[in-house]
Order: sequence, then C-alpha cells, then structure tokens
Amino acid sequence: MKRILFMLLICMGYQVSAQRQKEITDFVQKWRIENVSMRSISISGLPGTIEITGNKTQTIDIEVVGEEVYLLQGGATGLGFMLSKDKNEHYRIQGMGNQTMDVTYQISLPDDAELSIDFGGQNNNSAPWKIQGMKGEIRLLRMKGDIEVEGAIGPVSVVNYNGDLKLNYERFSQIGPHSISSLGDISIHFDPRDELRVELNAHAEIKLEIGDEFEDPDVGPRLTKGRYEFSLNQGSNPLKLQAYKGRLILNTKIAWEE
Repeated sequence: MKRILFMLLICMGYQVSAQRQKEITDFVQKWRIENVSMRSISISGLPGTIEITGNKTQTIDIEVVGEEVYLLQGGATGLGFMLSKDKNEHYRIQGMGNQTMDVTYQISLPDDAELSIDFGGQNNNSAPWKIQGMKGEIRLLRMKGDIEVEGAIGPVSVVNYNGDLKLNYERFSQIGPHSISSLGDISIHFDPRDELRVELNAHAEIKLEIGDEFEDPDVGPRLTKGRYEFSLNQGSNPLKLQAYKGRLILNTKIAWEE
C-alpha cells in the first residue's frame, strides 16, 4: 500500500511539473533602466536570438521571451545575462554560460549609442541577429548565423564567419570605416544620394547582382577571384568588402528576397 501511495505521489509530481512547464511556455520577463547616459554598449554571448531597436529616449528596455525563458539563470537579472556600466558611460550586457536557448532578447537602446555585439562563448548559436534604427557606429562579430541591419547611418563593421548578411543603409556615413566580411550571401542597399566606393576582394567565384546606378561596373553576373571597385555618385569614401562565396547584391533598392 505504501508503495502504491509513493508511486501516486511521484506521478502527481510529474503532472504538476508538466503543467507548470506548460504555463510558463512563452513566458515574458522585462528589465528596464530609465534616464541613462549611454555613449556605447557592448553585448556578448547572449544565448538566443538578438533583436535590437533604437529609440529616441534615454532608456534601456530588455524583454526576454520564448519557450525556455524559465531555464535561464545567472546574473542579477536571473535572465541569463549581467548588465554593467563603467565611469565612461559604457554599458555591457554579458551572457552567462555557453548553452544556446530557445529565447529572444528584445532590446531597445538610445539610437545614437555605439553598438558592439559579439558571439562570446556562443560558438554554436545560429539564432539570427536583427538590428534596426541604430544611428551610431555598429560593430558585429559572430561565428555562425544570419545578420540583418536596417536603417544604419554610422560606420558599420561586420565579420560573419558563417551566415548571410542583409544591410540597409539609411544614409552611408562619410565618417569612419565601413568594412564587411562574410562567408554567406551579402545584400547591401544604399540611399540613391549616397556617395561611396565599394572595394571588393572576392576570394572565390561570386554571383553578382549590381544596380545600373553604379558607375562602370563592366563585369558579368559572375566574378572570378580578384579585386574590383564600384563607385556610386563618384564617391570616394570606401566600403571595404570581403566576399568568400554565394551571392552579392549591391543597389539602391531593397533587394532582400530569399
């Protein structure tokens, strides 16, 4: 009899645990800091999808959503990251651990801050990174996974060892370096008024789609290994581009088709 009661208690425990897990599926946690004076922020090693949105207010808003939010732990937030600031108003979000989770970090930041994101210890995390509306300098480094940047104005530097890049400039900054290195497809959209020069180093055969607005491209749809230059509005400010395989799109129309 005792054995039967013991087994019933175990079964009830499993049922409660399963019900609790069902209740916290798509769980949402929020973290907010107001009246920040942010010059720059670096984000490293977050264990899921990253979605960054620039805002016009001096606030940091972080929402963490997804089926595995309840598994996150570490840091003062308990949401898989630590948040810190130094005396120079540089903020840092540091992910905890190296296990990838089915979560999304939705982060809203002052849009004029310099933004830096790297993969940290998340070598196998291929969840997408999406950045929208950030007007300051953007620096991105990741081991694998796709990257989308929408509405960039400041200098952009990207190194992506295994993944596609979609980059839409609101305006191409004439200040600071612009450099792109990606081992996947690359799609870059410029404003028709932008003045720039693309300095391309193709490390293998590349399929090229380039708009007629670029002066004297004089190339076919496939580029062999070598160096090429394409200018827009006779610009001289360089975008240094390293392409290793796949497709390269350069134009002044959004060409983000799959």
